Amino acid sequence: MKTFVTSDQHFFHDNIVKYCNRPVSAEYQNQFIVDSYNSVVSENDTCIFLGDLSCNLQGREDELKELVSQMNGTKILILGNHDHCSLDFYRSLFKEVYPEYMIIKNKFFSHYTLFANSKYSLEYDNKLIKIFKENNCKEIYHGHIHEKSSDNWADGYKRINSCVDYNNFLPVLVDF
Repeated sequence: MKTFVTSDQHFFHDNIVKYCNRPVSAEYQNQFIVDSYNSVVSENDTCIFLGDLSCNLQGREDELKELVSQMNGTKILILGNHDHCSLDFYRSLFKEVYPEYMIIKNKFFSHYTLFANSKYSLEYDNKLIKIFKENNCKEIYHGHIHEKSSDNWADGYKRINSCVDYNNFLPVLVDF
């Protein structure tokens, strides 16, 4: 049994194909993402989704349920800035749902990069950085910045960008 992390699928977001130069058309991206995911994650594995599962869902909740049901393994969700459905809806798709972050063995999992004063950060990054430090975390698994690198940022924290756009649409293995 392995643990993986992934983020920013943006199911049903046609414009993300253009914004992030995705290698498939908007029409085929949803199934491409599911197939890529399943090529790595088995039924016995766990995958932590770091938010932005969908965008512009607009009445397609049943279609999203079908896509997520096709994805292997035990699935956990940490909400991102585009996850606007109710918690009850997300709980119907995932074994566990967290609104901001989770910590496992000194690893911090969040949609956000935890980089205060970055053009990618949000106001509560400082709050999350404080929690990260108080729990003696060593790594930040994040999404949010799509194809951009989070290596070698000035604060010295180890970050792992888990976005599908950064990782050839494949989930990232978490090293415990």
